[in-house]
Amino acid sequence: MPQHPPIIPEGYTLTTRFMRDRYWHPHFGCPPGAHTHPEHVVFFPILGSESVVVAGRPHQLTVGEGVWVPADTAHSVLRVPASMMAAVHIDPAAWSGEALTVREVGVRAALRELLIYLMEAPIPKDQRLRAQRVCLELLADEGRREFDLVIPQDERIAPIVQALLADPADGRSLEEWAWTVSLSSRTVARVFDRTTGMTFNAWRMRLRVTRAVELLISGMPVGVVAGKVGYASIGAFSNAFQRVSGHRPQEFLPARA
Repeated sequence: MPQHPPIIPEGYTLTTRFMRDRYWHPHFGCPPGAHTHPEHVVFFPILGSESVVVAGRPHQLTVGEGVWVPADTAHSVLRVPASMMAAVHIDPAAWSGEALTVREVGVRAALRELLIYLMEAPIPKDQRLRAQRVCLELLADEGRREFDLVIPQDERIAPIVQALLADPADGRSLEEWAWTVSLSSRTVARVFDRTTGMTFNAWRMRLRVTRAVELLISGMPVGVVAGKVGYASIGAFSNAFQRVSGHRPQEFLPARA
């Protein structure tokens, strides 16, 4: 099994790189086919969706999600040209948390921005090491698997996005929404896929679950939340919520004193 050469500079604890889909270089991507790394790696998309295959199992990721691949674990990366993937490599000697299990993790906006900043900013070594320690703490403190809602940035579907952000319970079909913005349903579907890495229905479900989390945290009962985000029954809502978040809605309710 081929092993990618180490890329973390000496004296540091981690390094992040963008994955490039048109060519391969040790510092810009994974080689084709299955291979390993001497470091722990967290792969995470920055735009769109990506798939990482670890031990034969595909992990489909969207923005806000990542997959933890322990050092020396065989994997391959399936690139999507319209998306963008990054990978943070972590020195095993610097990691004190769980390391030996392949698992999907949350990669929150603050962590993503800090990792990207460290890639691009010419800062002193001591400051860089402090920031890297913060990154390690954020990775270790994953808590619930969290995710971000990607807001499509395309003027053609802006009225659809704005209406659904205002009322996630709106159940109009893709065809009905396409008619309201004078576009074909195929065009609307293509724009959602290009700008979010998801189908229209998958994006709306993610929006509903994101809004539901906000309402649950405020203490609103599960049944009321279900109706407010477009579900006719608690069962249907709970099933959708678990598919997207990996958790039951009740886990987000405030703890009773």
